[in-house]
Amino acid sequence: MLSFIPILTLAAQTGPTPNLVSLTQVRIEEYKKVQNVRDKILAADPYAGLVPDALDRDADIKAMGLDGESGKQQVAIALGYEFDPGVMADLKPLDLTSNDPMIDYTIERTDPSGTPVFKSMRSGLKDLALGVYKVKVTRLTPPADPKTPPAKEVFEVYVGIIDKEDLANTLAFDTAHAPKGGPQITTDIEDDSGIPLHLYVNSHKQVFAVLDHEPSQPILFPERPEFVIFNKPADAVQAAYKNKSQGTIGSQEISWAVKEPEGIVSMEHVRRAAYLKLQKLKDTVKAQHPTEADFPPEMLQTDEFKATGLNLNSRQDQSLFLQALTYTPEGQSLTGYHPIDFTKDRAAADTAITPAGPKQFSVNTFKNTFEGKKVFLYKIKANHKKPDGSETSTEAYIGPFTPDTLAAIKKATTDVQITEEKDQDVPLNIYTNSVGSVVFVMAFRPKDLLLVPIQPTMLLTTDTIEQCKPIADKPEEAGPLVQRMPKLFTSYGILES
Repeated sequence: MLSFIPILTLAAQTGPTPNLVSLTQVRIEEYKKVQNVRDKILAADPYAGLVPDALDRDADIKAMGLDGESGKQQVAIALGYEFDPGVMADLKPLDLTSNDPMIDYTIERTDPSGTPVFKSMRSGLKDLALGVYKVKVTRLTPPADPKTPPAKEVFEVYVGIIDKEDLANTLAFDTAHAPKGGPQITTDIEDDSGIPLHLYVNSHKQVFAVLDHEPSQPILFPERPEFVIFNKPADAVQAAYKNKSQGTIGSQEISWAVKEPEGIVSMEHVRRAAYLKLQKLKDTVKAQHPTEADFPPEMLQTDEFKATGLNLNSRQDQSLFLQALTYTPEGQSLTGYHPIDFTKDRAAADTAITPAGPKQFSVNTFKNTFEGKKVFLYKIKANHKKPDGSETSTEAYIGPFTPDTLAAIKKATTDVQITEEKDQDVPLNIYTNSVGSVVFVMAFRPKDLLLVPIQPTMLLTTDTIEQCKPIADKPEEAGPLVQRMPKLFTSYGILES
């Protein structure tokens, strides 16, 4: 209803602040509980699927407040969180000649006309050489003033799981059918960039795309494969596609993994090692070139940084770079934060974009939005009336809002009745660091922890109020502007003893 999730794009923490932990760290134990329930169901029924139906009925899930519509999104987030399991011994190559029912599940390929082609894994995979390829993307964005040259952005992305011929077909089709008047995009598959891979499966029928070797630039590697295995036969998926009901068919979970000398490890293991390597480089260069900036500019000239493949002229790569710098290993505290001083801290002058109602936003400085005001994470119940007269009810935490903001949202939301559950509202204190990152510190652990959104329902940016005004004036057209703006790291946290 009020989802407005910022992308992690600018933050770095320096110096110790004991016991301030991010919401993600607090939730990790809860994530593990949800995954344990899922694994228990899959142990009894390996074909139960990505999100087993029985999950919603499990007593432990109900006790966590995650049954029903209110908890579905948070269950999905919990299941999607990747722990680093180390070497994974419980993996076997997918045998396309076996009698395993999942071999007759369906994959989707793309023909030269751009039309999806659905085949069983048994027939569709046997002649494919699957891999991941690096694609160079050049995007030219037309300017508002015709006399101004288009803005040029060049970046590299890994694409896969895919057969190289299918990739060429997809890129050619996308280029030929690009919308007129929009950005002009050209793509090139980089020579010798392919990493061969093979599909493996564990005893829970979870599928892993196992790369033959590590990617040279793991920070650029996608979090999830662009590949779907539908858990129905091809004819059923084809019929659903014709009826435009393809999304109703379940799919198998697919995760990345890598062959290492010691065995097969998750891609998350490789990615986290790359994050820590980049953080070590930052600290080393910063010791040689002291600065209060989020990172020393001299770092960008090192061979180690250039080897990451990150292009900081690309906003996408800026996001990945600063996501790597702000990664906190499981169990570690946030560092460098203190209660905000609105008279001098950098974040005070930055621009805050907060909801004011359905598809309505308020744009102001962070100082004017929050200074001297009580701020809460509100627990609400939202009653939606359906066209047939029936009602559905969902529970959620929303914030960080002042009482005035919540009142404005309730007044502007005419199609949903919002009821505040005041005994579960969580007071928030605001902490910040030297680069303008913000943590809204909860006074206590919420009762239904996983119903708290991962990130605050707001954006914090270094763009000026004038630059952000179009978001408030024409919110229906704000998407591209929001995607392009530099966003500061915001999070919920809690002080723990």
